[in-house]
Amino acid sequence: MKYKYKITEGDQTTEQYGMSLKRLIKGLDPKKTFIVEYVNKKGNNQKKVITNGKHSDYNSIIFDSVG
Repeated sequence: MKYKYKITEGDQTTEQYGMSLKRLIKGLDPKKTFIVEYVNKKGNNQKKVITNGKHSDYNSIIFDSVG
């Protein structure tokens, strides 16, 4: 396999190998939320949030703020 993914769901962390992020997402439960960390082909660390079977950048998520 090409990439090693670290998948976090709540407080549980597992490692899986896969060829691409899209193929990895197909194997995950679409009703749950996951955080996936991996190193891309250019050597940069990536962190993605998987919700409802779709991914988004971890840093682009705006959490609910009080105020």
